[in-house]
Amino acid sequence: MRVSVIGTIHEPFGRATADALLALMRHLRPDVIFLEMPPGAFDDYMGGSRSNLEAEVVRRYRAERQVDLVPVDLPTPEPEFFAGWDELRREVRSKSVDYCRFKSWEEQYVEQLGFDFLNSSQGAKLTADLHEATLTALAQLANPRLSGHYEAFTSTNERRDVAMLQNIEAYCASSTQGNGVFLVGSAHRRSLFEKSVARSGAVSYPVVWDFPGTV
Repeated sequence: MRVSVIGTIHEPFGRATADALLALMRHLRPDVIFLEMPPGAFDDYMGGSRSNLEAEVVRRYRAERQVDLVPVDLPTPEPEFFAGWDELRREVRSKSVDYCRFKSWEEQYVEQLGFDFLNSSQGAKLTADLHEATLTALAQLANPRLSGHYEAFTSTNERRDVAMLQNIEAYCASSTQGNGVFLVGSAHRRSLFEKSVARSGAVSYPVVWDFPGTV
């Protein structure tokens, strides 16, 4: 199965709108959509009680075309995890001029270019720049609690990326569908690209990964 990995944001902003993402889905015409969400949240997601940009687009696309929906993420972390990440970002913003500048650029590019930016090498580089600015700020802050928050965040996302790839591979290995789309937060694209390249050497590998734009 060919799977196109589409970097998204979870709330509409600028040109990254539901209409724009729906137009992209209509162009790709997937038979299956892989969702960045745990299976346990699927009913709430599709019922509308946990709505975001991707959920709206999936519901609209599903009304036009028969499509399988496959949640592939790990269970959602506890609230303390997100509280720690919010604290970390506040402290990094207060310390790092570079981080604030990169975030401002990111917002401007998303507003002006939408999904073209989110799925571009420029977007991937800015994600890497934010990562480096965060590490520099953490070294300057020298706060073990904040460093712990960062380690929890990065290790959790590492496990999520591996699990999401494995779950997509498992589905594709037993499916006769020919065309899929994976809707995932754009910050995951570079990690997913690198991991997919490392995993796809086997002759019987069930997925042909496609990363529209570049990473």
